[in-house]
Amino acid sequence: TGCRMAACLCQVWQLSLLPAILLSLRSPPSAPEPVTSQDAALLAGVSEDILCFSRSFEDLTCFWDEKEETTNGTCHFYYWDMPTACVVSTWHHGAGGKRHVCVFPSQDVRLFTQLHLCVLDATTNQTKYWRELSVDAVGLIAPPANIMARWAGAAGQLCVSWQPPLADFPNFFLYEVRCCPASSPGMPCSTTLNPGEPSIQSSASTHTPRAGAASPGAGQRLVQANTWVVLRDLLPGVRYHIQVRSKPDGTSMDGVWGPWSQAVAAETPHSSGDIELCCSTPDLRHVRCEWSWDPAEPHSSHQLFYRPPASGAGTREDAWQQCEEVSRGTQGTHACTFQPRAGSAISVLVNVTRTHMLPTLSYFKEPF
Repeated sequence: TGCRMAACLCQVWQLSLLPAILLSLRSPPSAPEPVTSQDAALLAGVSEDILCFSRSFEDLTCFWDEKEETTNGTCHFYYWDMPTACVVSTWHHGAGGKRHVCVFPSQDVRLFTQLHLCVLDATTNQTKYWRELSVDAVGLIAPPANIMARWAGAAGQLCVSWQPPLADFPNFFLYEVRCCPASSPGMPCSTTLNPGEPSIQSSASTHTPRAGAASPGAGQRLVQANTWVVLRDLLPGVRYHIQVRSKPDGTSMDGVWGPWSQAVAAETPHSSGDIELCCSTPDLRHVRCEWSWDPAEPHSSHQLFYRPPASGAGTREDAWQQCEEVSRGTQGTHACTFQPRAGSAISVLVNVTRTHMLPTLSYFKEPF
């Protein structure tokens, strides 16, 4: 069998190798653990005795866990196409367990090359664990870089963009986006799996769509993704926390989903109905918009902006035009009149800036 063959090979090679480093618990206390609990959790679904990952496809780390009662004696860890003994460090793991880790020298990390791994019991010369892998198939990649989220210019929509996690491999990743109301940390997050397509929606419901599920409007196909997504059907006036994670796309490179990014925040505008925003055109040329505000906040500052709506995701948007003459009436009413471009629908946005360092509130009226 493969295991017996590996044991014989390892026994022969052992004679020609420099003495292997025996496992010990004397790892430098100041050194960071090469395998974190998060790394191990992300690899929990991999059914191998020796678990391995690469963070950049230019590195490789392998490890195996053992319970205290099973670690009688020592082991050697070999890898080859040329027989090499790895320097193994050992760390306490869990309740009385041990984690044995090999961080490969960079000169021994090669893409698209089969690597044979062997853990040999030093006492019995028997193979304990055996695995074959290729570095390009064990990616565990950091989250994307420079994640940004902003209002997409339409009701219930946020646009999220980012940069690939590895500059040398910009087109080799899938991305998963998670969107959660910031005020409800216990609420399950909605998820979309195929960023970059205009039809993608991220439902604000209380379930997480599954890959391949036929949830209406929720993009569910795992495809090579662009580095942006428009989240749709979000609630008005809600601050969202958004996270993104990466995975090799399985074409040239493969691996598992990496960790979630730190959350970035973005807020959808409030509904125009909250301020009773109403717009009309008395002469079919000018548009007059009126809205109400709490008279108890007389020192708030109001601005009205308008523009034609964007014709579709990814198209260039017209700049917002400001209505210059905002008037204040009685009982907290406000109004502004402007002349838009003829023959086009109009979106309206009202920004209300309050005192006492309170955030500016935005109210969006759908195109009319």
